[in-house]
Amino acid sequence: MPFFEAAGAGLFPSMMAEHESNRQDGVPDAVDAHGGLRGGVRLLQQVLHNLRAAEYNLRLDGKDFSGRYLLVEAMNIPSLGPGLKLAPKARTGDGFLDVVLVSEDQREQLDRHLDTHLKNKGPAPFKVHRMRQMQLTCSATEFHFDDECWPGIPMKKLRAKNPHLRDIRVDIDVCFGGLRLLVP
Repeated sequence: MPFFEAAGAGLFPSMMAEHESNRQDGVPDAVDAHGGLRGGVRLLQQVLHNLRAAEYNLRLDGKDFSGRYLLVEAMNIPSLGPGLKLAPKARTGDGFLDVVLVSEDQREQLDRHLDTHLKNKGPAPFKVHRMRQMQLTCSATEFHFDDECWPGIPMKKLRAKNPHLRDIRVDIDVCFGGLRLLVP
């Protein structure tokens, strides 16, 4: 599945799935209460407080980065979701994706960054890895490509029906020059 902005697992698709579930159930959440970007950040914080880190088998350009993460994002642009600047040097068209990994022991740091983001206090303090290929296998409950959760049915529901469901596997390759814009 091609994507342009970002693809990842952990916090962001969990927040997206939570918001969609709330909408279907008619339950107001932080996005409804605060609106726009502020509401998106508040919902991220609520989900972060309850999110369990998942074990990821992860390779970036052949190097092993396996571990327990709250967030794994391959980004083609500097910001994600509610304008959260996670990969400030990401550039579309440079032939690389910028991968941000946030481990379990960085939970408080991520929560503080979400607070400072609301006050417009700069980019995230997390290390960014530039890569062209990513192989990821995990038991995370959701994954996203841009603003779409994958698969369409949240994995939590699938796993509840079939606890022996295998891990998800995602391979990402940069397609340099994959998008062409025609300008009059």
